[in-house]
Amino acid sequence: MKGPLDYLEELQEKPEGTRRAFAVASVLVIMTVIVSLWFATFSISDSGNSVATAAGSSEDQPSPFTLFWNYAKDTISQVKDKISEAKTEVSKLQDGLATTTDSIATSTDSIATSTDSTATSTDIE
Repeated sequence: MKGPLDYLEELQEKPEGTRRAFAVASVLVIMTVIVSLWFATFSISDSGNSVATAAGSSEDQPSPFTLFWNYAKDTISQVKDKISEAKTEVSKLQDGLATTTDSIATSTDSIATSTDSTATSTDIE
């Protein structure tokens, strides 16, 4: 059975990019656990000393973690909406570019045809 030091030795042998990715992932996981525990402590009420706030009792207000979670969900939703709008705009621009390219190709063909007919009429004279 491998011990934790064996895993660290294997990690040390990997390329620097892999080690950095592992470090970032580890930091994010540990930070998420700590922040979650920190927010959870806000929702724990002191049963011996309940203090009423101006807006009402603390039980009526959502916990800070709930507020943060709702804010995060709203932000992610807004980002998804903006990405969707950007994709739509890019699609419209690509369609417009394709139409413009087709128009230019048609114009070029008609100019080439016109030039050919001018050259032919010049040859006849």
